[in-house]
Amino acid sequence: MQVHANSKKGRRLGGRAERECAGAEDRLVLEAEHLQGTALFRMGRFAASEQLHRRVLERRETLLGADDVETLHSCAALSQSLDLLDRDDEAEGWARRALDGYRRTLGEDSTEALFIWCGLIEILPQLGKERQFAQEGPALVGACERALGPDHPTTVLARHDYAGGLFEFGRHEEAEPMARRVLADRIRLQGPDHPLTLSATSLTARITHALGRTGEAIRMMKELSEHRARVLGDEHPFAAHDRAWVTTWQAEARG
Repeated sequence: MQVHANSKKGRRLGGRAERECAGAEDRLVLEAEHLQGTALFRMGRFAASEQLHRRVLERRETLLGADDVETLHSCAALSQSLDLLDRDDEAEGWARRALDGYRRTLGEDSTEALFIWCGLIEILPQLGKERQFAQEGPALVGACERALGPDHPTTVLARHDYAGGLFEFGRHEEAEPMARRVLADRIRLQGPDHPLTLSATSLTARITHALGRTGEAIRMMKELSEHRARVLGDEHPFAAHDRAWVTTWQAEARG
């Protein structure tokens, strides 16, 4: 009887080990697909990125649960893709879910929570939520500076997104010094060719145009369009946006 009991116990332990091994393999596959979705996002293939991140999220929820950190990573990534597809209500919902989950599992001042909060600050102006932006924007910048320091990439991102929101709400004179600080920080910390440095250049040029310095803005955006095409490729959506700004501003100047 003892041999029979040990045999059953061995089968149970063996089955559990097999399930744990299979679960670990599933997590690795999902992480590889998550990274693929991130690569698609950086290439400007936002619809493909959204579809892949959504599939990974569904499988992570089933395998790992709704509050697992890897599931929350999928929520955050999905929000980013939806944001650039102009599906802002959905993007805010997934970002809020990720933020709340990170705060519960990792803490209020975790890098993950602060990073996705930056994403929310970028989305709020697109939804016209000015009062919410006015409350959360300065709070985010302050939290990042206290928890991470002034030169941490997430702190720079917080200032970047706050400056962008000020611009979107027409607060151009407030936005300009912050945008120029962000641009200087991006160049110093990440180099002139980094995609986020190029994004900061675009923001600064658009603020410059809004302040009425059209010639300066056209020069900045024209240089940026050529630079971004070299770095990201001529067909990248952001490079096309840059060219469109140049064309529009040149027509305005002529008119």
